[in-house]
Amino acid sequence: MQEGPELIELTNWLLNFPNEYKTPIWNSKGKADFATGQIHHYAIYGDMIRHVTGMYPTSNEFSSILNPKFLNSKNLLGLTLLASYLLFHPWFKDRKGLKVLIQKLINSKFVPYIDLVPWENFWKDSERREEFSRFCLFYLDFFPKGEDEKKALNRLLTVDSVERRRVILETKKAQERAQALREELARKEAEEAASKWTGE
Repeated sequence: MQEGPELIELTNWLLNFPNEYKTPIWNSKGKADFATGQIHHYAIYGDMIRHVTGMYPTSNEFSSILNPKFLNSKNLLGLTLLASYLLFHPWFKDRKGLKVLIQKLINSKFVPYIDLVPWENFWKDSERREEFSRFCLFYLDFFPKGEDEKKALNRLLTVDSVERRRVILETKKAQERAQALREELARKEAEEAASKWTGE
């Protein structure tokens, strides 16, 4: 991984997410769509790629970002829109060599968030802005300026909503297993006590 921009620059950039990007992203038929929604994701994505790499995407590169899950998820569309906006930050201008990583980020890395956190939270809430900035930097192979790779990863795991859900689910399962074990021990103790009483 390489050193990237200062985290505060990216979180402040998200804080100033433009109002014109906040309009509904469903098309007139009530379907989420990159091309025909009220926000034209194709154009925004294309302009972002040109900003970062200096070259506009080809038609094949456009089609490669169309994860079928997007078509039924306003949340995924919103996250890809927010990622495109984040990468318009001046620090990313002319960072050649990022195109493939950006495509992977846009096309697949947000899928775990499909029903986890409303996309609006990632520009409205301070901790979610940090999470989103760190998440994008990580999958673009950067860590924030002033940190090292280990510190950046540890902090990402701390604020990561997906990781938090995993920990909560694992904790819940562990508690359920412990409860089942306690009930089983209590049942065996009751059976043993009953057996001794019968034997007497």
